[in-house]
This record gives sequence, C-alpha cells and structure tokens, in this order.
Amino acid sequence: MLKEDNQDVRSSLRTTFNSLNHNIRRGIRELQDKIWNKKLSKVDNPSSDLWRLAKSIRSKPIIIPPLAKPDGTKTKSTKDQCEILADAFHENMSLTLNWQSDNENTVAASLETINCFQPYRIYKPTRPREIWSIIRKLKLRKAPGYDGIHNALLKNLPQKAVILLTKILNACLRISYFPQAWKLAKVIAILKSGKDACLGTSYRPISLLSSLSKLFESVIYKRLIATTHHLLRNEQFGFRKSHSTTQQLARVAEHVAHHLNLGQSTGMFLLDIEKAFDTVWHDGLLHKLVINQVPLGLVKLVQSYLDNRQFFVQVDDYTSSIRIPPAGVPQGSILGPYLFLLFLNDIPIQTRTKLACFADDTACFTSSRDPDLVIDRLQLSINLLLKYFTSWKLKLNESKTEAVLFTRKRKIPNKRLQINGISIPWKPSVKYLGVHLDKKLNWTYHVTQIRSKGIKALNALNPIFNRRCNLSPQTKLRFYTGLIRPCITYAAPVWSSTCKTNYSKLQVIQNKSLKIVFNTPFRTNLTNLHDKINFPRLYDFILKATRKFYLEKNPNNPNTLVSTIGQSRLENLSYIDKYRRYRLPHHLVLGE
Repeated sequence: MLKEDNQDVRSSLRTTFNSLNHNIRRGIRELQDKIWNKKLSKVDNPSSDLWRLAKSIRSKPIIIPPLAKPDGTKTKSTKDQCEILADAFHENMSLTLNWQSDNENTVAASLETINCFQPYRIYKPTRPREIWSIIRKLKLRKAPGYDGIHNALLKNLPQKAVILLTKILNACLRISYFPQAWKLAKVIAILKSGKDACLGTSYRPISLLSSLSKLFESVIYKRLIATTHHLLRNEQFGFRKSHSTTQQLARVAEHVAHHLNLGQSTGMFLLDIEKAFDTVWHDGLLHKLVINQVPLGLVKLVQSYLDNRQFFVQVDDYTSSIRIPPAGVPQGSILGPYLFLLFLNDIPIQTRTKLACFADDTACFTSSRDPDLVIDRLQLSINLLLKYFTSWKLKLNESKTEAVLFTRKRKIPNKRLQINGISIPWKPSVKYLGVHLDKKLNWTYHVTQIRSKGIKALNALNPIFNRRCNLSPQTKLRFYTGLIRPCITYAAPVWSSTCKTNYSKLQVIQNKSLKIVFNTPFRTNLTNLHDKINFPRLYDFILKATRKFYLEKNPNNPNTLVSTIGQSRLENLSYIDKYRRYRLPHHLVLGE
C-alpha cells in the first residue's frame, strides 16, 4: 500500500514538474516574442533597417578570448591581444617566397626608370564635378577610418570646400604623391570560420581606411583603368564591369557538359595562392606597369600609394603599435583589387588547356577522349604555373589545391597530378566560386549543399521569422525573397538543367517559408497557395532567371569569352550521343 502511495506521489510530482517546465518555457517564448514584436513594429517597412536587424540576428558578437603567445602563455590584457594580432597580420603581409628570382634585374631596371622620372605636369587633372560625382556615390553606412571622418560629412561639404579639396588632389597628381596621413589603416579582427579562437593566425584583418583616402583612390582608379582596361586578359572575370561569377561558372560548366556529350573526359584543377593579396611583390607590380606602358607619372603615384603603408589593430578601446607591411595590396581599398589583377595579368596558359580566373581563384581545365592525355596536359600546366608564381614570389598552397575528372568512365585513372612532389587526389566534386561541380555534372551534390544552407538561413531567422511573429505577410515575404531564397538560387542559370527531384528538394524550403509567411495550416495545398498569392514556384523563378541570363546577355561585350556563352547546340553533336546527352541550361531556354 505504501509503495503504491509513493508511486502516486512521484507521478503527481512528475506531472506538476512537467507542467511548470512547460509554463516556464512558454512564458519565456512569449516574452521573447513580445520583445521582438516591439522592435519589429518600428521597422515594419521596406527600409534597410529590416535587413540590418536580420543581419544582427544571424551574426554573432565578436569576443576575442586570451590569445596564445609565442612562449605558450596566454595574454592577460586587451593591449596584449592587440599586439599578438598585429604581429600575426604583419607576418601574413610579408613575401612568402623572399628570394632572388630571375626577374630581379629587369625589375631593378624598371624601378630605376621610375625613380629618375620627374613629374612636370598634371596627368589628367580632376575637376570639382568629378569629385562631386564620387562623393554622391559614397555609402553612408561605411565605417570611417582612424581619423573619424564619415562619408556623411563629405556629402555635406559646401562648394568652396569641394573646390579646395580638388586643388589638393590636383597638387598630389602633379607631384605623383599619395599623402602619408591617408595610408594609415585601422584593422579590426574577425575570426575565420572553423578556426581556433585562441590563435592570432585564426583571425582575418578588416581594414578601415580614411574616407578621403578612398576618394583620392577613386580618382586614381578612373585614370588607371582608362589606361589599362584593354590589357586585362579575357580569362580574368574578377573585379571587372559586366563580368560575374555566374558567367565564369557558366563558361566552365558549358565546356565540361559539351565535351561529355562528345564522349570526352575533362580534367580540372583549382589552385590556391597562399595569402594572395597580402603577398604581392611591390617592385614586381611596378615593373609590370612600366612594361605595359602605363604613364610614368601614374606609375610613380602608385609607387607612392604602396610605399610605407601603416596599420594598427584595435580591440575595444585599445590599439596596438603601428606596423609597416612590406608587401601586399591594401584590402578594403578601391585600388587594391585592380592592382592585383594587373599583377597576375601575364599568367601563362599551357597549349590545349583553358584558364578560368576570378581574382586569385584560378582553375585550369582541358578535354580529350584519353584521360591519361588529359592528366599529362594538366601536369604540364601545373609545372608552367608553378614556375610563373615562383618567379613572381607567390606561393601555391599544395594542401588546398583540388582536382576533379569529369568523365562517363566508371574507373578513375590511378595517375595523379603532382605539385612539388605532393600528390593531388581526384575528388568526386570540387567547389569553385561557390558552386559544387561533381564528376558527373548532375548537380545533385550541389543541390544537397545549398538545401542545407537554405535550412540554416531559415533557422537562423527564427526569432523574427515564425508563425507567432506579428509582422505583416508582406514584410515576412521580403525576408524570404531577400535573405533565404538567394541562398538556394545562387548561380541558378548554371545548374538549372538539373532533374526535377532536385527541384523538389529545394521547393520544400519555399513551401515551409510561405506557410510561415501567411501562417497557414500544415496541410495547406501549396499549389493553390502559390496561385492565390501569385508567387512563382521555385522552378519557374529559376527558369525565368536562366532565360534572362542567356537571352538578354550583352552580345557586344568586348570579352569574347562572355559574349559566346551559351552558343553550343545539340544539333552539333554526333548522332550516337544524342541519346545520352547532357542538356545545358540554355538548351531548356531554347526548347531543345
């Protein structure tokens, strides 16, 4: 009897505990919803405040723990953290291959030419109208540099101040001088994904430059690109107008699929340049500007821009001592990316192979019916590129170099590519410019990855994107179209020819999002819901984007590699392969 009473008491206590636990969690949830609804009631409009709020939810606060010193101990103050991070960033901005190369003599001769040049007139002086046009395009939300001068201040300058600023910039152009005060950068440390937070090398430097520095850089960039834009090679798609990652990916995917249709195998390797932007050889860059016949006054101005740059690291209210990087182009600048393109503009291409570059992301590929021949060509290309990068003091990261063989053959050759004696295994898929290319090119693995990415984005926005939120359906729909759908439709014109099963996997995310937007029952007919709200299904949305990409592209683009994308036709294939063909996205658009 006593035992039964004890069981009843335990059961009653368990029931009471579960009820209280449920009420507590419900109360916490209701309080959180009340807080978020109060915040969101102020931003329930199409303004950018909505996106800034969503970004604050998805991003985590930056908290730097005690960092490891070279002697194995931990830092005890924020000031020490700043010094450890500054040392790590300064080491990254040094030449990775600091030895005498074959180009030393020719580079020294070019530097002598630059040093002997005496500017005697202004190279294309600027005007107040040009300064005004640059100021109008400045973004207000950009963080200011160490001097605290915000872009909003520049936008409110009176006409007299703009005229005086124009005179200062023209004086700098006349003597080919970049002011030293504008070459100091404030660096903020951001932890790299998946890295140990206790190591200084695990952080990425984010440079905050002076607004006046960027203004002068824009003036220089306009003159530099007018002189050198015709020199950039067609294979380079990075940081160029009318060039995009989607176009480069479409070019590569079209080549691979077309040769699979012809029964050929395509091999491709992806090179990783170690600390590419941070290890640019300044003297080598200036030499390449000279041999490309850039006006010497402009070259000397670039030399002044690169020499004696400085940075310091800031954590909270503490700063490190000032460091001077011996190499590299400043990241976060206007000129830096374009100078990097000019530095790698003479990258060689092996015979019967093709190159695909997007800034420092370099891919090389070739096709043949014989896989062994493909491997031999790729190995020759690797040897050629390795010699080129070494001569210009850039180092390849062998551990991050990847290779894939696109083929219909079931057996992969045992022969592998070699870099500095290190064997590169053939991978079933590689990631290039954010898209996963698998060896069969059926896009199944890529769809699996972006589906996971879409689900993570949906879950990350749960505090403000849920059924209990009091936001209007129009605002919730903006969350989906602006933050979730781009995750699952990136570069869609490249992989839109995938099978319907893969589309169904992605459509599930849109279905779930629309149920949250309109707070509909779980068993809602999604077909009727799409028709009722006149919202396109994911397949229709991607097909429309594909049609726009291929049919509305600019045929007059001076880069022939861009203007000829999407010109392969199925009727050009042999008869036997028409039964086992790889349909490309533009074939769907053309109805082939």
